[in-house]
Amino acid sequence: MTGNAWEQSAEIAASVGAFPGYRDARCAHVPKPRQKDNVESMLGVIQSHRDAVEKIQPSQEFNYLKEEARHSWDPRWKHGRKAGYRKRPSHRARTGPAPFAFSMDCDTTGIEPDIALVKYKLLAGAAC
Repeated sequence: MTGNAWEQSAEIAASVGAFPGYRDARCAHVPKPRQKDNVESMLGVIQSHRDAVEKIQPSQEFNYLKEEARHSWDPRWKHGRKAGYRKRPSHRARTGPAPFAFSMDCDTTGIEPDIALVKYKLLAGAAC
């Protein structure tokens, strides 16, 4: 799923361009960036995902999944190298952002266990 999310990010970048700081690090409002762009950093993230596949323990029963994972990252890396990436896929909890979670009367905005005895919900400037 992560590979597919990165593929969609590259597809969007192919249509509308990569995120503003991808090819020019100064666009991220950093006065003196360490590098002129973020291309190699972003490709390094994809490479880390590709490398992580090799750390999956082999299993005769599920080895086909490892093979599929291995083959799924190569096109993502190549496509991203050509087009860039538009947005980092989100790793947000399923409850969503705080205003949405509060409006749905969720007890927490994350996946961590709720340990508070009393909880106060305060939405600043939101009309729910």
